[in-house]
This record gives sequence, structure tokens and C-alpha cells, in this order.
Amino acid sequence: MKKILFFVFSVFMCLSVAAQTEVNKKLMQNLKNELSDISQKKIEIKDIAFNADGHWLIIFGDIGYSYSYLPTPIEDLLGKLNSEGTQINSSCLLSDTSWVLFYGDGKYSSVGLPQDIANELSRVKSKGKVCGLAAKGGASVVRYGNNGFAAKSAPSSMLKKLAEINKRHVKIRDIQFVGSGNGWILLYGDKGLAFQNLPEGLAECLKNHVKKGRKVNIVRSYGDYWIVVYDGYKVETNI
Repeated sequence: MKKILFFVFSVFMCLSVAAQTEVNKKLMQNLKNELSDISQKKIEIKDIAFNADGHWLIIFGDIGYSYSYLPTPIEDLLGKLNSEGTQINSSCLLSDTSWVLFYGDGKYSSVGLPQDIANELSRVKSKGKVCGLAAKGGASVVRYGNNGFAAKSAPSSMLKKLAEINKRHVKIRDIQFVGSGNGWILLYGDKGLAFQNLPEGLAECLKNHVKKGRKVNIVRSYGDYWIVVYDGYKVETNI
């Protein structure tokens, strides 16, 4: 009887994984189509965020946004900012009940963030405009001002590079954890970038853009999928 139950459970889990994989493929294909449409219109793509289930949010232009699914509170906030003409900058979607949206001139609104991250965001407000948050597992990095950062449990290699950039007083444009492991990427200065442990194919893609003198604006990933936005609105992806 136990063997039968184990077999049934195993089959159920395999079917669940397969179903989720198909959902993710559809979500990613829809994202690719949406990015292609925005890119063809030559509108600046400012941010792409994923939640744990693969749902996505794109922020583009000054007040534009597009999404596959969002919890009602952040959907309402985006609609309010858009109707008011308030610039929407970036977001970090930890879960349906934990997220932060950055907008205007260093402002942000959040719901259900882990207390340590909420405290850090509040603390750095006095040091400069709060620009963004990267978070994965227990690691997080808050970006503020021109080149300020506040990190918790981030990889030592990332912290070393951030400290170097900060000491040189170079603008930090973006900080992200990338891939399913301990990969990360930093964008700084006009066209500077540094990275480590990126998903297959992504490092080669970035090196090619650097070689051709292009400016990388955004690097994001979900599972094995990755997206690079360069020269403001152009997109390269393995989706």
C-alpha cells in the first residue's frame, strides 16, 4: 500500500512540475512579446521584475508599465502614479504580499517586506534618494544616492566590487542577483559592468555588448531564462 501511495504521489509531483513548466514558458513568451513591442516603439525600458511564480512587471518610459499579474495594492498604486503623471522607477517583487515600488524623486511604497529590509530602507533615506532594492533568499542590497549601498549577506565578491566603485565615487546604476545560484551583476558609470557566476550564455552576451561599445541598462533572470536590455530599449534574451 505504501509503495502504491508513493507511486501516486511521485506521478502527481511530476505532473505538477510539468504543468508549472508550461505556465512558465507561456509567461516568458508573453514577456518576450511585450518587450519586443516596447522595443519596436523605441521606448526606454527602465525595469523588469519577477515574482517567485514567474509573473512579471515591466516599467518603461516615464509612467508606463505592463504586467502579467500583480496583487491589487501594487496594481492600484501603479494606476494612481500613472494617472498623476508621477515617474515610476523600479520595483522588487518578493511575493504577492511582499514588495516595494520606487517612484518620483527617491520615494517608495512597500508592503510586507522583511523587517530588516524595511529598516534598512528607512535608515538610508536620510543619506540620499532611495533608488532600488535587490533581494534573494536572505541576501539584500539597497541602493541609494549616487553610489551608496547597504548590503546584508551579499556575496563577498560583490561587496568588494561595490566598495571599489563607491570609493571611486562612480554612479551605481543597478545591482541585481542573477540566476539560480549565487550570481550577481553590477552596472556602474556610463557603460561599466561587473559580474560573477551568471547563467549559461549570459556572460558571453554581455561581453559581446561591451566589445561593441553598447550600454547595458538592465540584466534580469528567472530560472534559466535571462534578459538583457541595452542602448535604452533594445532587447536580447534566451527566451
